[in-house]
Amino acid sequence: MNGFVILAPIFRVELDRSGDRLGKQIRQAELDKIPVVAVVGKREVEQQTLSVRTRQAGEIGSLTLPELQQRLQTAIAQKIHL
Repeated sequence: MNGFVILAPIFRVELDRSGDRLGKQIRQAELDKIPVVAVVGKREVEQQTLSVRTRQAGEIGSLTLPELQQRLQTAIAQKIHL
């Protein structure tokens, strides 16, 4: 990954700005065992959502940033998978 941002005290967000194809970036995240991947493409920008997938559950679907934050906080607090 090519950098990280602290989204909140309990989340670390890494941005992949490699310029690789989206499929390759997702595959690399799987190989790196990244637990949650949020994809932002043209459609997501227009709808102001994130396309979310996890290592455990696979494709979650489109979520707004507040929805994703809430689900992550709940999963962490309850020690469950997203």
